[in-house]
Amino acid sequence: MNGQTIWKKHGVFTKIYKEVNGVKFPFTISIAIMGQTLDFKVQEIKINSDVSDADFE
Repeated sequence: MNGQTIWKKHGVFTKIYKEVNGVKFPFTISIAIMGQTLDFKVQEIKINSDVSDADFE
């Protein structure tokens, strides 16, 4: 969709993707239901920040 958001009457929509450790994640998630929209904005994503190779032995 090239960064465009198509709004419907209800649903979950993601936008503003940022790359974290080579993977893109949505940093804004909007939920539209019953005429209202809730926006959730992600501040930070940590991937396996406290996991070591020893945890899998």
